[in-house]
Amino acid sequence: MSIFEELRALDDIDELRGPRFTSGIPLWPLIRWFATSSALERVHGLQTPFATNRPRPVRELVAVVARALARSPLLVRRPFEIVIASNSGGLVMQREGRWFDRINDYFAGELPDRTLVLDTLLHGAKQPRFVPHVRYIDAFDVLAGIGARLRRPRDVDLTAIDRVMATIRTRFPVPLDAAALASIRAQLASWAARLPFFHDLYRRFFDRVRPRVMLIQGASHGALAHVCTWAHAAGIVTAEPQHGVISRSHLAYNYGAGALADPDFARCLPEHLLVYGEFWAGEVRSASAIDVIGCPHFSETARPARPTGDDVLVVSQGICTDLMVRLATAIAARFPTRRCVFRLHPGELAFRERYASLAGIANVELSERGDIYEQLAAASVVVGYSSMALVEACGLGLPVLVYDDETTRAYLPRQVGTRFRSTDELLAHLVAPAPSEIDPKAFFAPDWRERYRAFVMYCRPRA
Repeated sequence: MSIFEELRALDDIDELRGPRFTSGIPLWPLIRWFATSSALERVHGLQTPFATNRPRPVRELVAVVARALARSPLLVRRPFEIVIASNSGGLVMQREGRWFDRINDYFAGELPDRTLVLDTLLHGAKQPRFVPHVRYIDAFDVLAGIGARLRRPRDVDLTAIDRVMATIRTRFPVPLDAAALASIRAQLASWAARLPFFHDLYRRFFDRVRPRVMLIQGASHGALAHVCTWAHAAGIVTAEPQHGVISRSHLAYNYGAGALADPDFARCLPEHLLVYGEFWAGEVRSASAIDVIGCPHFSETARPARPTGDDVLVVSQGICTDLMVRLATAIAARFPTRRCVFRLHPGELAFRERYASLAGIANVELSERGDIYEQLAAASVVVGYSSMALVEACGLGLPVLVYDDETTRAYLPRQVGTRFRSTDELLAHLVAPAPSEIDPKAFFAPDWRERYRAFVMYCRPRA
């Protein structure tokens, strides 16, 4: 059995899946993604992909709190039929001088007067925004955090945390290190203290805004299990729009039989998963209903590749920055007259020490922000690991070269790219890379507008 299946089978352990907080929310969904990702990092030697605890100056924190409270969702003055909760990771481009979220704003822009967007300041929300109705969901975190400081977790909740921690220590197929275990416990303690306040805030928000449909970015990862649960109880249809690669090994979208048969656990997931194309629908084992919607950004922006230069685009990821830096350095040395563009993932930006060496190489250009489609349009070949950008590059007809290891074989569709296992193999492929041959429509269905409008119009909450 692969490590991915061993971790998925954890959902079948009653001692993990069973404990609930007094608020009724199961503990396991809230920390499942962090715990299983920590295990995979140990097994495959992956790097930490995101800088989660970047220290912020007091003045910056005060400004964030003030902005969040001034634009709180609880200050909305009228109902909205659709609410989109964004983590703001897609706010990387501008349209007409305003910031546009490549993941969510196409949907928001289809029915702009009926849609309220909830951005996340701490993850990069920017102004001015392209869509008209925007609030900051950080206000809930601020208010719940203040309340939690005034009330310690209940003893029964602390007992539930102890039960889950004991099971993680004894039943995990990969022993987690002390830092990961301490982080899991701290997260659960924080949830125990904050959930009662979150419950009141979301109840008030739902009563005020009265949404019929709620799109929640990243809902399948579990940290928004409480929102999915309470929205379901309020009769609100929840859905998650796809934002990256989905595979049978991606544990955010593949759950054990015990979880799928547990109605309380199922309510922690979005009722619908809105996937880009038919291919991705076959990669999911979840309680969520699968709806093929398409990928608006690909459909609206992507154009068939017609490379006029010789640029090499290296698409980096936080889980393998060191590897991608080594490959980019080798490419630049072997092809000194070719420009090598090193595209960073937003989560990597805080780890500047990992890629600092590239700044001194004349034919390497760091790309830290903006729409990656601009780099794809100028590239003659794309090199990467397991990013959705590689699938998009294949959809454009660009040659794609993929580092071949257990992780990329598990996550990236086998049809995507030419695989290489060493630097020498990569450099040989770059001399005359093979073109991509995939059917883009299998990965990115057409007619996203019609599909989205039909979903919003006809979707109904499940029992």
